[in-house]
Amino acid sequence: VYKKTSSNQLLTLYLGSRELVARKGVIEPLKGVLYIDSKIINEAKIYGQLTLTFRYGREDEEVMGLKFCNEAVIALQQFWPRPVTAETESLTPLQVG
Repeated sequence: VYKKTSSNQLLTLYLGSRELVARKGVIEPLKGVLYIDSKIINEAKIYGQLTLTFRYGREDEEVMGLKFCNEAVIALQQFWPRPVTAETESLTPLQVG
């Protein structure tokens, strides 16, 4: 399980896998759990953005602010409040437990 927490500790994301799997041209969705602290649950809209970073070269070769990577935003979704049009999907074992 992969865990990522926001700098203010109010949001925590748990993912079962960070790998994108493509089969016959279809990419399987990433599934996980988003923990939202009760301090902000009623006062904020929460959106998530999935960004892929493609690195080429090594980090120690990055000099003078030059980075050898490309980023691609592949998804943006509202998590809270849950959109009315959101499809109900079956829960994974990570989401149930």
